[in-house]
Amino acid sequence: MAIAGLVFFSGEDERADARRSLRAMGGAGPVVLARSPGVSIATAGCGPLAPIEGEGGRYLAAFAGRLDNREGLSRRLQIAEGRKCRDAELLVRACQRWGDDFADQMIGEFAFALWDETRRRLVLGRDALGCRPLHFWRGPNCLFFASEPRGLLAQPAVPRAIDPVGVARWLALLPATGTGSLHAGIERVPPGHVVIADEGGCRLYRYWRPENLAPVRLRGDADYARALRDLLDQAVACRLPATGETGISMSGGLDSTSVAVLAARHLAEQGRRLTVFTAVPSAPVDAGWFPGRICDEGAAAASVVARHPNMDHVLIPNDALSWFDAQDRAACGSDRPVLNPGNAMWAEAILRAAKARRLSVLMDGGMGNMTISYDGLPWLAQLCRAGDGVQLAGQIFALWRNGYSLASLLNQAVGPILPRALRHLAVRAMGRRPPPGLHDFSAIHPDFLRRLGLADEALEIAGSMHNTEAGRRGDPRLAVIQRNDRGLSYPHQRRNGGVERADPTCDRRVVEFCLAIPPGQFLRGGQPRSLIRRAMADLLPAPLLRDRRRGLQAADWHRAATAARPEMLAEIDRLQRSAFARECLDLPRLRRLLENWPADGWSDPAIVDQYQHLLGRGLSLGRFVRRFEGANE
Repeated sequence: MAIAGLVFFSGEDERADARRSLRAMGGAGPVVLARSPGVSIATAGCGPLAPIEGEGGRYLAAFAGRLDNREGLSRRLQIAEGRKCRDAELLVRACQRWGDDFADQMIGEFAFALWDETRRRLVLGRDALGCRPLHFWRGPNCLFFASEPRGLLAQPAVPRAIDPVGVARWLALLPATGTGSLHAGIERVPPGHVVIADEGGCRLYRYWRPENLAPVRLRGDADYARALRDLLDQAVACRLPATGETGISMSGGLDSTSVAVLAARHLAEQGRRLTVFTAVPSAPVDAGWFPGRICDEGAAAASVVARHPNMDHVLIPNDALSWFDAQDRAACGSDRPVLNPGNAMWAEAILRAAKARRLSVLMDGGMGNMTISYDGLPWLAQLCRAGDGVQLAGQIFALWRNGYSLASLLNQAVGPILPRALRHLAVRAMGRRPPPGLHDFSAIHPDFLRRLGLADEALEIAGSMHNTEAGRRGDPRLAVIQRNDRGLSYPHQRRNGGVERADPTCDRRVVEFCLAIPPGQFLRGGQPRSLIRRAMADLLPAPLLRDRRRGLQAADWHRAATAARPEMLAEIDRLQRSAFARECLDLPRLRRLLENWPADGWSDPAIVDQYQHLLGRGLSLGRFVRRFEGANE
């Protein structure tokens, strides 16, 4: 599904054609075009598009995605029972009923454009969590929009350039704020926002405000667990396709396994199957290298599959694709560099396997750590900040009795509220490695960062959302949830795997429930991640529910990186010919890392930071820059 459009508030450019944007995005499905004076809107795979007559005006509306509260919305809009309304018509009616807040009434994954011909006003919007993308470009007396940046870059009037601030924020792992992107002049509609544009200008309106959610209070612990499971089950069900085959990228953790077993139950009722993909090391990894981590999640995943006859298990080696092949596929599919190069190999291999099996939906549990399986430990810092010593002591004692380190728990409680320098000093005093600083994991050139005025923010945050104002003062989950824009994942998976991406842990109803309930539900009985363990107690294997270790995806990433080292050196040589790459990246440091390649020690966190994150992300960004500039040698 893709949408694009051109709005000219005065004059018109004869070269502009909304269909050109759709061709650039490769939108699947029939292309539909609708026009109004000075306006054209086109869609691909989004159903009919036609002028809609409403109270007080005439509208053009395009809706890409899925509405999950269609029936409830129809009732509230007093639409006659049994009458089927197109998504675009529901959009118009909601706007007429609720004004600028209308998007807040819609639950689902969507992006939309609504042109009010009478008021000559355009409204662009995205769902609360930003699961579908939408971008726009403002020109003299005009505004163009398209699902993806490539749709806008296809228009002759849109300049083709990289945005230095967007690149710096990406390299420094700064939160995605405002409307900026990696492309100069191309803006994104942020998740949970609408953009309202007319001849007088453009304004941004935020409709989703999760920090203001009303608290949810239920009668007992069992009620919270039951409510979470019911909501997650509902989120899974509405993402299953009516026809076609379904797959899931499933590790051995609690998030994706919970999604998988609920999906398998629904599919079994219809006599349908679920294909389960699990990434595993291509050769044994010494578990002693990574204490407290699961290096091979194949066995845990298999224990879940064994309980469900309609699950088909497919193991995907972590190095099924080469280092650069995987990164190139991911970057070209999503119009952006790769944030986690070590995971790109198995992630792209799963997409390729899904495409070969002609699946229509690929599920995952990507937002689970901040929602259904949140560990609750940051609550200790919130209790400390609030001065609630009695409850804080009780929680620490319960966790300590369950075998958690007292030093670690005190660090969780006090660390986040200390100034950065004092926090690092305290960590060292406890004999622990301090959190990495910005330049421990980022290849950004220090002069580039300073010139853009971002050095203070980047050094203070140092890649951790706990260091943002939201993380320090409020619920750190909000900072993490709103940190990255996940919208381009949808066209990426459609383009590379032929599948719809579906993450039930990112469902707005699930997210809001997890944010609104008492934080203690996630730490009940001194057990982190207690809520999901209780909610899924009868559906997941007991050993998996009890396992305190965290999964470690691509534990053997260094093997593929080592094999790609000659190509990495060649890439550095190519990047030297790009003035912008030399400006934004510390290329001499990247070369030194390649020339001093470690013989071992790949489990050392410092080496992981330097080689997987600093080197891997730096080369990915550089390769993105070079290709954007047209240097494809």
